[in-house]
Amino acid sequence: SYPVAQLPLFGNIPIEEACDSKNDPTLLPFAFFGSVHPEWNIGDAIAVVKKLAQSSGRQPLIRSIGLGGQHASRTWNQFRRAGVKVEEVGPLSPAAVSTTLATCDAALSAYPPDLIEKSGSAVSLFEHGLPVIITRPPIWGEQYLERVRENCPLAYWGKQLTDMKVLPQKLPRKSSLTEVAETFIRTLGEAC
Repeated sequence: SYPVAQLPLFGNIPIEEACDSKNDPTLLPFAFFGSVHPEWNIGDAIAVVKKLAQSSGRQPLIRSIGLGGQHASRTWNQFRRAGVKVEEVGPLSPAAVSTTLATCDAALSAYPPDLIEKSGSAVSLFEHGLPVIITRPPIWGEQYLERVRENCPLAYWGKQLTDMKVLPQKLPRKSSLTEVAETFIRTLGEAC
């Protein structure tokens, strides 16, 4: 019998050295990287983005990286109709994704909180130090959320969003690839 353990994902975007970004100081940029899910609670996402932008005295902006899937166009149009500017930057090289993420102050995810650890895109957002706003409710109730809170301290959902007055600070960027690989190798060694 072999011991089984959960191995976390590492981000799928290598971290590039920070570049000098010339962000418009009147805008509060949020990154979106990944697929837009039809179950995403867009109304709540719009409300949170607008609330955080207003509290910072800036206008909200979403930088959508990649194609986003079949629901992206309709979703971004809903944000625009609600007064949130959206830049659809489209597919980029990994280096360009990293430098684009460096220009953002936070991120949005269409995943539910109890599946956020299974999203390579979300892990890339965490590795780039971005607080990630999650407006979908959990799929399986509360049973996995304590573990997610421990493993993903940059993930914000539920009551945290309701109580949030200002956007949390970005953290330093840090790849988890080496740590995950070392854990995998150690686990293999223990199984032999």
